Amino acid sequence: FYPKKMKPNANIRLLIAGSHYQKERVTIPLHVLRLLLDRGINAYLDIAGPLKWMGAEEEVTSMVKQLRLTRFVDVSGAYSYRHSTHLYTQADIFLHMKYKDPCPNAVIEALACGLPVIGSNSGGMAELVGENAGILLPVEDRWDKMVYPSVEDTMEAVLDVVDDIDAYRVEARSRAEQQFTATKWVRQHAELFSELLRPIG
Repeated sequence: FYPKKMKPNANIRLLIAGSHYQKERVTIPLHVLRLLLDRGINAYLDIAGPLKWMGAEEEVTSMVKQLRLTRFVDVSGAYSYRHSTHLYTQADIFLHMKYKDPCPNAVIEALACGLPVIGSNSGGMAELVGENAGILLPVEDRWDKMVYPSVEDTMEAVLDVVDDIDAYRVEARSRAEQQFTATKWVRQHAELFSELLRPIG
């Protein structure tokens, strides 16, 4: 996973990826896209990965039509690991709205490809994204239901990233290089296992 060579682009391409069991992972970005277009922002949304909630495909199709987004949304469905790098390198910003996600691989892969990440400040997201590789929006800490950032706050976060997107791209790649290399992963696990296997007494 490496960043693409950036070229000047008047459009902003948003990406959501993974297995979408919660509809808010998709419906919030769709509403955000509509608000961006209403503000005159040339924006597009790629929805990659299977839609898993009951009636998902019909609901998304209807919503895209109702919000007049047909020309601005690509729903590509399931994708292979090999194809995932193409998805990331075609995008500008990665949206991950899942609540209390412990350690989403897609977020790490997006960072490695230089994509700023926007999501909720819950679960393991803060540990992955850090302070400068994207924007994590505050949400209520609950265990009885899932909580999501508002459409408006998410849209404002997108605009903030767009205003300084080159710096965010650099920080995203830097975050991945510093925190999520295979070398560091192996070293940390070796240290952990050495500690666990140390004789007592």
